[in-house]
Amino acid sequence: MVVSIFPLSKPRKWLIKWQTRRLGRRLNTRALLFAVLIFSNQSDLEGQLEKLKTYLIQRLPARIAPKVFERVLLHVSNYGLDEALYLRDRARVFELLVQNIQLYALVLDLWDEPLYANQRDILKIAVQNAYDKRYQLDTQSQRALAYQMRQYNPHAVKTL
Repeated sequence: MVVSIFPLSKPRKWLIKWQTRRLGRRLNTRALLFAVLIFSNQSDLEGQLEKLKTYLIQRLPARIAPKVFERVLLHVSNYGLDEALYLRDRARVFELLVQNIQLYALVLDLWDEPLYANQRDILKIAVQNAYDKRYQLDTQSQRALAYQMRQYNPHAVKTL
């Protein structure tokens, strides 16, 4: 068993869960994504958490940002205690990224520094390959898409 990185008492964990129970699916998904990204690079854990805190304060309402951050801390703390939980959540996050490619923007926001370039590139390739396999077009659909792309010209001005 691994020692918790951020030890939280059981009452504190319960309080965080209770306070964040109504964040909604969208914010819970983002908290899970941020926690997995932060835990995956433990070499700069403190720096990533500070960066995340600033990021959340800038992008979320003042009353919600600390709650989302605490939820991320709760996840990271639990990952330190249970690696199997981290691996399960990592698989969930990967699946969420493949299903909703727009979530990848959060990865770019959190890992925008050159220090994280390797991790960002590895994740990008993995998500892109999984996305391509899942959403591969058959030959007829590829032809139809190519035809539509040739017909669509965003710079042309249509006159009636």
